[in-house]
Amino acid sequence: MSILPEFKYDVFVSYASGYDEKQGDSPDTELRKWTLDFSKYLRNALRNAFPSPVRTDIFSDIAIFGEEGQRGSCGLDPFQPITKQLRDAVKETAFMVFVMTPEYLNSDWCKDERVWWSEATQAQPYARSFRREIVVEAKHTEKHDWPDLLRGDKGEPIRSISFKSRLRRDFPHGWIRPLDTVPEHSPFFSSVMDLAGVLKNQFSTLRAITESQRAFNKGAIALARGEAKKLYLQADVMETNRFNQIRMDLENASFEVAPDTPESSNLPPPSMEKRNAAVRNILTDCAGNIIVPSADPLLFDGELSSARQRVTSAKSITRKPLPMAVLDDGVSFPNRERCKKKARNLGFDWLDARSGFNPKIVEQWLVETGEGRRP
Repeated sequence: MSILPEFKYDVFVSYASGYDEKQGDSPDTELRKWTLDFSKYLRNALRNAFPSPVRTDIFSDIAIFGEEGQRGSCGLDPFQPITKQLRDAVKETAFMVFVMTPEYLNSDWCKDERVWWSEATQAQPYARSFRREIVVEAKHTEKHDWPDLLRGDKGEPIRSISFKSRLRRDFPHGWIRPLDTVPEHSPFFSSVMDLAGVLKNQFSTLRAITESQRAFNKGAIALARGEAKKLYLQADVMETNRFNQIRMDLENASFEVAPDTPESSNLPPPSMEKRNAAVRNILTDCAGNIIVPSADPLLFDGELSSARQRVTSAKSITRKPLPMAVLDDGVSFPNRERCKKKARNLGFDWLDARSGFNPKIVEQWLVETGEGRRP
């Protein structure tokens, strides 16, 4: 089982064995043996990189796809078409590790794997925000010969970990077999640990991305089913028209909105205290507090202050997240950046709806903050 539920395999090791049937070579080449040994050490290093409680509760195992293994394991099934198995494995993998050698650059199989990988990542919107490819430099190659997939936007080579021997340019560390007992101070072991460290950090990033996407999907499904989320829409009575329009748009998108009318800022202290207590009670049943801001700086400051106080009070009762936001629907702030900075400093999110309000802005915001994460 993979670290992340979205993937069957954590790592796919893409390599060329250097096998040439026309030359009468044995399929079990030294390069293939080295790569399989490398995969075993990488698997063990990744397992050790995650503390046992974390691996037990969240990361159940490390799955590395290679050609070894028995039927049904993380390897090739000799009774099934090899092309389909490789294609499916590539598409179900979190990270691709490319073992860079001259043989790799000349391999049609490896070229196909890069095509399958590109197709898979293009269909995974949550995984396009950062690179999921890492190069292992096993033998010397010229980086300008690397395929486009292994280059950045400006043509620079992507991240790589060197396994190249300084003494034997055409052979990687650990080339001399057997690799059953590799000293921890050896260059091969050090390079494996470097790669495992990079992958561990990358897994943490990808895990956060996939969790956010799962939360978004969950929220979208709930909204699609008509499961209303309750919002507190805060506005001054001077902004009645804007309040009514935004409230209507939210209700048409299956939100429940409170209150029915905007608030008055000109209440005597006793009445203000009673209203704040009533609003606090309403907020304990809400998914978020949204301010429809006043253009007047003094009124806006007061709205921020009262919202923060009431939300804090409500959270002390529910012990649950209660996100706050300012809905910027194009109101004419004297100094928008100053208002935005102050709101963010007080813990408010800023929802930019100046091009036109759409409830999807609020849906996205609630999904991203519903697990206690801030955008």
